[in-house]
Amino acid sequence: MGQNHLRVLKAMKSVRIGFVSDIDMELGKRIATDLGVPHIANPVEGAHLASSLIIATASQSHYSITKSCLGHFRSILVEKPLTLDSQTTRELLFTAQQFETRLQVGFVERFNPTIQALRKVLHSRPAPETLEFRRVGKLAGNTNQIDVVRDLMIHDIDLAILLAGPIMSIDGIGYSRGEPLRMCHALVRHETGTVSHFHTSHISQKKQRQVRATHESYAAEVDLTAQSLVVYEEGYISDPVAGEYVNTNVERQIHVNRSEPLLNQLRSFLDEPEAALHDAPDAQVALEAILVCESLLEKVQAD
Repeated sequence: MGQNHLRVLKAMKSVRIGFVSDIDMELGKRIATDLGVPHIANPVEGAHLASSLIIATASQSHYSITKSCLGHFRSILVEKPLTLDSQTTRELLFTAQQFETRLQVGFVERFNPTIQALRKVLHSRPAPETLEFRRVGKLAGNTNQIDVVRDLMIHDIDLAILLAGPIMSIDGIGYSRGEPLRMCHALVRHETGTVSHFHTSHISQKKQRQVRATHESYAAEVDLTAQSLVVYEEGYISDPVAGEYVNTNVERQIHVNRSEPLLNQLRSFLDEPEAALHDAPDAQVALEAILVCESLLEKVQAD
């Protein structure tokens, strides 16, 4: 994942990469040499070379690395999840406040232009009665060995809270094969009354990232990968045979200014002008999401 961030950073003219740090020393040194920057085993020792730090490591290491770096950098971006539990997330939130460090979390889907377009659609209509999220894909060989809820579903949990507000009740069911949870269905109710349904799975040959918002008067369908948004609404058309107007569904393809979500996220983190277009998720947002994950995992494991 870190190399993906480097790919985007190298294309940003306003960015100067100060150093590289990787647990795989050989790989890290090779990347650093290609970039013409030093490889530093402990990122804290590179604080004099950079004001901002991006932590894109295995989820299990996020807490320890972030904790050691807070207070040494002006701003830190940590890939999701910030940590694997609410206790350590609270600790990092408090520590970041103490050091006045800007701590941003990598909920990259917030920076998908289709989500920005969907928010505009929903803002001009009644609040959705239901939200549906589908996120599936084959488990990559180098993927963190953590459950599918904290690995994938957490993206959609964050989006659900962003679109419909705080969650008040949670239920779910999951499936595993003697290993971390690999598939999970969840149903939650928001304080606004909206109900969100999530289907997330590592057991799939086809990658899908979809969101659907529905109301009695409309439906909005989003494909996060294709960056497309279609809205269906009630309408009337003239029937020349019957000589009257007939109730029908009107389909509208909403224009989306396609762009790379990771690039948008990094621009937001580095305070470029595009940052004003997005709500940058901080440690408080990460805490809200991980609390939902914990409650859901308790429900699933209890069953």
